[in-house]
Amino acid sequence: MGLISIGIDEAGFFRDRLATILSKLKARIAGIYGEDINLDPETFDGQLVGVYAEGADDLGQAIEDTYNGRNPDTATGQNLTSTCRLNGVNREVGAFSYVNESMVIASGATVPTGTKVQDEDTGSIYETQAPAVGTGAAQLVTCKALVKGSYSASGKVTKIVNPTYGLLSVTNPEPSSTVSPEESDERLRIRRNQSTAAPTAGYLDSIYAGVGATPGIGKLRVRENDTGTYADIKAGDQALAPHSIAVVVTAGSASDIGAAIYARKPPGVMSVGTSEVVVSDSLGVPHTMRYTVATEVEIYIRITYRERPGAGFGSEGGEAAIKTALLAWFDEKQLPSDDVYKGWVEAIAQNTVTGLDGLPAIIVEDVELGLTEGTLASANLGLAWNEIAILVEEKILMEKVA
Repeated sequence: MGLISIGIDEAGFFRDRLATILSKLKARIAGIYGEDINLDPETFDGQLVGVYAEGADDLGQAIEDTYNGRNPDTATGQNLTSTCRLNGVNREVGAFSYVNESMVIASGATVPTGTKVQDEDTGSIYETQAPAVGTGAAQLVTCKALVKGSYSASGKVTKIVNPTYGLLSVTNPEPSSTVSPEESDERLRIRRNQSTAAPTAGYLDSIYAGVGATPGIGKLRVRENDTGTYADIKAGDQALAPHSIAVVVTAGSASDIGAAIYARKPPGVMSVGTSEVVVSDSLGVPHTMRYTVATEVEIYIRITYRERPGAGFGSEGGEAAIKTALLAWFDEKQLPSDDVYKGWVEAIAQNTVTGLDGLPAIIVEDVELGLTEGTLASANLGLAWNEIAILVEEKILMEKVA
């Protein structure tokens, strides 16, 4: 096997990590020069051993990334994009939004291409696409976002990032254009898994695959009632007709969704929902397909926590990291009709920030959930079958206790 362990066995890929590599190198060198050799990190010899260890670890990481890159469940970035293309699923590349800035530029002054302005709320940055010569009065200058999917409401892009001679003030009278962000790795994995489910024997999987593969489709949930009597989709919520399906989405083209349902729905099974679209069969006979667009429900979360003594949490930075992790989780994983569970929120909050000792930096005392701040309660939050929980940063409340 050699000094450093790396390879593939029945359990998959394995390799030594940096700490193990460093320990093995120190042991081998001590065996050559004697146990009294000083290999502490601040010594020249210790630093040289660290360089060798980091080089070996970098090589192992590259090999591991190559191995994981062939598995859609572990690949990331461009590796995932390439792997999904083998199934005919391409990443949705997204687009850059534009905003028309009303700039007051001193007469005769020139604002160069690439001058950056920023949304005071979201932090989204836009930059000018061409030089603008001032007249002393307000003029509209088109700016392009630096990040795909950026959006700014009217009157919010008011900060000048790089102060420029002659540029006196900026604002956007109208909101930016609305565009889609680049598809995330998690969403691309979901669509790839849905597409490979298309030929399965289960019609429910096939509907997931067909609707999930339509362009611009949002999050998706399919419910069914395969009995001969009415049955609730969720306990006490929305009785579903016998032999019917309910497709719930957050976005997508009505005609594409209707066509996908019709192409995969078995004969005799009814589609139900609040949106209707007419699909014609090969003989021109019209058929009405139904589905539901999920209602977005913004929720509140209050996390009561205390820091572990000596963990080095840092209230401001730590709280921001927890909020970011919660927002990402809801954006990627919360699906229509899913309830919100205290345990999920607590696990994310508890494990997001690591203390100086490598353990969680905080102890979560309680998690409260509610539809309003006044109804926050220490209990799971139930949603209707046609609703989806939405989380925004200002509705995540962090309370530190001694």
